[in-house]
Amino acid sequence: MSELCARTPPPGVLGYLDDEVIGWAAVAPRSEFAELADSGRFPRIDDIEPWSILCLRARARRRRRGMGRELLRGAIGFARDNGAEVVEGYPLDTSEKMPPIFTYPGLRSMFEAAGFTKVADTLSEVGGVRRVVMRLDVGQR
Repeated sequence: MSELCARTPPPGVLGYLDDEVIGWAAVAPRSEFAELADSGRFPRIDDIEPWSILCLRARARRRRRGMGRELLRGAIGFARDNGAEVVEGYPLDTSEKMPPIFTYPGLRSMFEAAGFTKVADTLSEVGGVRRVVMRLDVGQR
């Protein structure tokens, strides 16, 4: 993990409150994530190499306070600042309350609120809930 984080750019962003790390968002070019290599489970939309947001995690005592939205906003900005044309996410397609252990991909509603649009279904599930492919054009073309 230390080697990954020493890369330029690193494979994600940290969320801070004062000097304390309270969250993490995994964000990097799609090709950096082995889990996304299976285009049957996570369909490729076109020839553009998107940056992918794979995981949004907040410390337990910081959940349900908007940290996920802030991490998502930070991940989008990080991807844009590092040359992304398009950002993809693979959130859960549910509005039901779920145990936090399952919500690491984020929820569709959170991605929609940030301007993402659903572009495909996946064959991936977390906690019995299907994930979808959502995209946001960040205008670097």
